[in-house]
Amino acid sequence: EARFRRVVALAAEEALSKGVTTFHDAGVGFETLDGYRRLAEAGELPIRLYAMVRAPNEELEEKLARYRMVDV
Repeated sequence: EARFRRVVALAAEEALSKGVTTFHDAGVGFETLDGYRRLAEAGELPIRLYAMVRAPNEELEEKLARYRMVDV
């Protein structure tokens, strides 16, 4: 968790220093998505992020409705 927070913070800092404010992260799992959610809810995700989940259809049907986040 601490490493994930540090990696995201460093990437966001570098991007923002160059004027990049939005990321697309394709192919993330639900564990990574949970990490992004925790950062966003804690106010520690200073970028706009569009995450595209990669999982089997059954898992998507089961979990995806709980993950819709807009303007957190």
